[in-house]
Amino acid sequence: NTTHNDPFVFDSLAIEFQNIYKNISGKYSHDLIKSLPYNVLKELHTIKINSISSPIKKDDGYFLIFLYDHQKEYKPNLENSWNLIEQYALQEKQSRVFNNNLKNIKKNTYIKTY
Repeated sequence: NTTHNDPFVFDSLAIEFQNIYKNISGKYSHDLIKSLPYNVLKELHTIKINSISSPIKKDDGYFLIFLYDHQKEYKPNLENSWNLIEQYALQEKQSRVFNNNLKNIKKNTYIKTY
């Protein structure tokens, strides 16, 4: 079976259940360790990369975790975070250009409010 331990199937199901049941199902990335509940943290320490957890009991049911990867916490600087800084700078520039263009379009467009 090619879907066994397929993270993309797991992601799709998690997102679908989040949309249907409005619960905490979903795909989470870049979440801080400090923000995770104790029972999730405890289970994360036992899971190997690219594998699924045992069912974890919660007050209102059970949940599963698929661990893709784990990165150690680090203090950002220019050397280890250059790509992220570059992405933020590009987004800021694109946002400024878009807003300036929007202002120019509004100046030359008749808008009547009721």
